[in-house]
Amino acid sequence: MKLTLQIQLLPDNNQADQLKATMERFNQACSWLAEQAFEIKTANKISLQRQQGWYVLEYLTAACRAALGQPSACCLLPNSS
Repeated sequence: MKLTLQIQLLPDNNQADQLKATMERFNQACSWLAEQAFEIKTANKISLQRQQGWYVLEYLTAACRAALGQPSACCLLPNSS
C-alpha cells in the first residue's frame, strides 16, 4: 500500500533559490535521460538504469552541491548546455 502526503514548504528566500536550482537541474537530467532513451530506442527502466544511471546520479549529486554552494560541484552530463 502506498500513502501520499501533500505538504506545504515554507522556505526562506535563500532556501527557495536553492530548491529552484535543484529542481531545474533535476529537470535537465530528466530531459537528458529522455533524449538518451530515444537515441537507444528503449523505454525499459532497467536498461536505462544500467546504461545511464551513473551519469544521472553523478549529475544530480553535482547539481545538489551546486545549489548548496559547495565548491566541488560540476556538470557531468555529456553534451549538456
